Amino acid sequence: MGLRETVERIAAMSRPPANEEAAKIRVLVPILVELGWDVHDHRDTGEVLWEHPVGPGSGAGQKGRADIVLAKTGQGHRLLCLIEAKSPKEDLSKHVDQLMGYAFHEGVDICVLTNGLEWWLYLPREPGPAASRRFAELRLTSSSHQQVADDLEAYMGKANLNGGEAERRAKETLSKLREAERLKTEMPKVWRRMLDEPDQDLVELFARRVHERTRLWPSPEAVAAVLQGKPSDSVPVAGLGDPPKETHPRIQRSPKKSLKAVAGKAWTRPRTVVLWGNATEVTRWTGVMVCVAEAVHQRHPHDFLERTKAMAGKKRPFASQAPADLIRAGRISSADVWVETNFSADDTLKKCRKLLEIFGYSASDLDVLTKE
Repeated sequence: MGLRETVERIAAMSRPPANEEAAKIRVLVPILVELGWDVHDHRDTGEVLWEHPVGPGSGAGQKGRADIVLAKTGQGHRLLCLIEAKSPKEDLSKHVDQLMGYAFHEGVDICVLTNGLEWWLYLPREPGPAASRRFAELRLTSSSHQQVADDLEAYMGKANLNGGEAERRAKETLSKLREAERLKTEMPKVWRRMLDEPDQDLVELFARRVHERTRLWPSPEAVAAVLQGKPSDSVPVAGLGDPPKETHPRIQRSPKKSLKAVAGKAWTRPRTVVLWGNATEVTRWTGVMVCVAEAVHQRHPHDFLERTKAMAGKKRPFASQAPADLIRAGRISSADVWVETNFSADDTLKKCRKLLEIFGYSASDLDVLTKE
């Protein structure tokens, strides 16, 4: 039986183990066996140590006992992972401090608190409160069984713990969790500061969206009042203003025939695509089409092909995973998707604007700068 099957069997137990000893026998032992550990090695210097004396005890001269300790055997015998097993009725949060105290005192890489169905994994030597050192929380009854098996192998597998790979992966995971938590905390603060003191870029963006809907340009003072959440009666009465100055000149729309060769000289060529504030250098109109399609696909990878069916021609699709379906295929580098690029300059602009509108964006989000 493999690790995933063992996880599935434990998750499907109609009655989880009623006490700690039963949890060790029916849950921990099978999992440790699948992770490569010799659970029958009962030597003091073995790789699985049961009821192992660890850490300072609650009284003078006393020591506590860890339910299970995984160790590296041979020369340089060292404790690697400490596991505390509790019964399902126990509140795991009440045992975190004891676990962390034992683990820190013994200098293990990873420590685990479990009731068989929930597994809390910690890096005991990391700085900060105990809660901030938890890098994984595995739930056998609600998480993907394959994902639980993969995580158990990554962080508690014998080879990974012995070689230090488990601790390295755990540190990477904890670092990402802390970064995500910091973003979660800081983003609302940044947004509140932006609303309290709107900068020019935000004011202009909001003004453009208002103009697209009303064909009117609000004044910067009126925009700032709305962004700051001021009552409507405090918005300046003289709320009309002038259009904001263009940061990038927009390409001039021309009659269809004007893009053809004139007096033997090619019409202007594109040099920069500006979309959602990002500028990309291009040399051909085919590059404009691919650049815009690439940007939209990055935001909508899962439904890109389905939604772009609305842009298909009479005989050929606009986008496909088979370049042979297209006349001139331009590849989206981030995926095995190609888009049609066999368009004139004018049609390329029309297709790009239509592509943006299909996905709910404004055609005015796009600027194409041309060579002189």
